[in-house]
Amino acid sequence: MARIGRSPTKVAEAAGLSRRNVSDFFRSNALKSLRGTGYTSTNFEPEEIESEPGSRGQSRFLSVPPKIASAYWLWQAHRENKAALALCMGLITESLERRVDEAFGVTRTPTGAKRNPEPTSS
Repeated sequence: MARIGRSPTKVAEAAGLSRRNVSDFFRSNALKSLRGTGYTSTNFEPEEIESEPGSRGQSRFLSVPPKIASAYWLWQAHRENKAALALCMGLITESLERRVDEAFGVTRTPTGAKRNPEPTSS
């Protein structure tokens, strides 16, 4: 499964910044401090994307893992980047909504939320 949109460039652009900024972050001590002790690698493996039928070869790009992308956005929010702050708020809100929905059996539809019926015992 290709992870389109998680390239270092896209991660930086989501916070309104350039790829150079995210590359500097990967080399900085900030990432190590956010990720905690024992974290050492910021080397990303190239991912291959399947080509369209009839085209030659495969495309490759560097994929930034979600934990690293979120650490970058959180760091940018900490540095008063308003785009990163809005992105983090949206991610936190959506994550909490999904967890609460799962805990209480809520299914979201385009028209609203419905609580799943409690299973009946036979």
